Amino acid sequence: MLHRASSITLLLLGIISSVAQPRLAEDEARWSPAGDLATARADSPAVTLLDGRILLAGGSGGFEGPLASAEIFNPVTAAWSSTGSMLMARAQHTVTALDDGRVLAVGGLDRFGHEIAECELYDPNTGTWSTTAHYYIQTTYHRAVRLLDGRVLVVPDLKFPQIYDPITAAWSGAGGASFQRREETLTLLADGRVIMVGGAVGGDTVNQVWIYDPVSKFWIGAENLIEARQGHTATLLPDGRLLVAGGQSGGIALASAELYDPVTDQWSHARRLNVARAYHTATELTKGDVVIAGGESGTRNIDAAEIYRFSTAKWERAGITPPVSHHTAALLPDNQVLAIGGLGRRHIAIRRSETGPPTSQ
Repeated sequence: MLHRASSITLLLLGIISSVAQPRLAEDEARWSPAGDLATARADSPAVTLLDGRILLAGGSGGFEGPLASAEIFNPVTAAWSSTGSMLMARAQHTVTALDDGRVLAVGGLDRFGHEIAECELYDPNTGTWSTTAHYYIQTTYHRAVRLLDGRVLVVPDLKFPQIYDPITAAWSGAGGASFQRREETLTLLADGRVIMVGGAVGGDTVNQVWIYDPVSKFWIGAENLIEARQGHTATLLPDGRLLVAGGQSGGIALASAELYDPVTDQWSHARRLNVARAYHTATELTKGDVVIAGGESGTRNIDAAEIYRFSTAKWERAGITPPVSHHTAALLPDNQVLAIGGLGRRHIAIRRSETGPPTSQ
């Protein structure tokens, strides 16, 4: 009898959850196909090169494990093409565009599932990768951001952050703080400082916020998030505030969003998303609007995109995408968003890419 009561309770909770999720209008426009990748991949980071092309490198190929292959999307021809493969297959790594046009890849998991410290550089002029100074520890689930002076700050999930100097090709310390967390965000603020938001420590989602000053080389604690979250997105708005959206806490996807003002060191509630989601993408358009695409809620991938209007501080529907999570996205020259790969139905890596929102933004 107790088992039957538990089953009924779970059924009711599932019905309530289903009803609570807003559904898109049946006639809402869909995002447009933008060609298939040569290789299905998820968690594959992308960067925009100086000439406007999009580089996609490595990632997880599902049963194939981490990938070494790389591909480039050309917005002029709207087509994908292969480029030189990385020296090492890797997933859960970072790629960061440097001021001189090269791209830095750091760490990740190799094809045997081992964390690695190896780093390499991509030269878009030759389409080839070359080795550079290794990170000082094996690292995955880390975050990287390019500083205003062109150096790259990397915050690992263990030990101490380090900074890569592309001129000397050397790593150096970035303050004495140690952060043992994953699924946080790392964002460059307008004044050159870097803000680290949320994440998970062990199995617990946290609301902690830290700011790094590359001038003083100090990390300082900032005002905590209103709501703890991991797997969220953080986007710097034109007025200098930070928009943090979605994520999850305790395994439950969030629809909440928050705004951080670095001048006052205060968080405030933003309008809620139309659909709760984690592991989505957030891409800022030229006028400060932010497009949210994909993500997941529990075991369900989201097919509802939405857009945050900077001028009104409201969320609007932004079309239907394929149900996808753990993908990547990049802004194209025509102010459209390119959503790339990820995990599709049954959480299998896909080759598809799409552009949207469907109507001109």
